Amino acid sequence: MLLVAALLAARAALARRRPGWALVATGAALALPVVLVGAALWPYVLVSTTDPDASLLVADAAASAPTLRLLGWVALPLLPALLGFQAMCWWVFRGRTDGRAPVYW
Repeated sequence: MLLVAALLAARAALARRRPGWALVATGAALALPVVLVGAALWPYVLVSTTDPDASLLVADAAASAPTLRLLGWVALPLLPALLGFQAMCWWVFRGRTDGRAPVYW
């Protein structure tokens, strides 16, 4: 139900020429299936159909504290670069989705 509502909200936002809200709605529509499947499988990450004892729990799949610390120090300097690249891509293609640019099928 939430997925259909997000897709309908995206369509309505595009009809009202609100591309930002359409982006938010389609982003929600893409994230919702992942969240719903994760909630349905909780507390398992992977479920074994042949051997129930072989299923992987969230606690067993989580990374250790030293690994998370290392990833934090590696990812922290890269985050501004990734966000800057995303902003540059949005700026470069800002006029390509409003109907003014030719579309070739």
